[in-house]
Amino acid sequence: MNSAIEELLLELQHLPEAKIQAILEFTRFLAWKSQREGSAKPDEPLLSVAGILSSEPLTAEEIESALYG
Repeated sequence: MNSAIEELLLELQHLPEAKIQAILEFTRFLAWKSQREGSAKPDEPLLSVAGILSSEPLTAEEIESALYG
């Protein structure tokens, strides 16, 4: 078995059940996230950069001003 897995199992033995449940939920989230990232198609370039830019949403007036001056 992988040494990291063995170490994790040893540490889990010393935690209360509530903490183990939290770890289980987190590992399920990580698995879901990993699967979701792996399913992005490389031929869709917008998906690879989606979410990189984060700012306040623009109002309609700001968009019109940027487009039409």
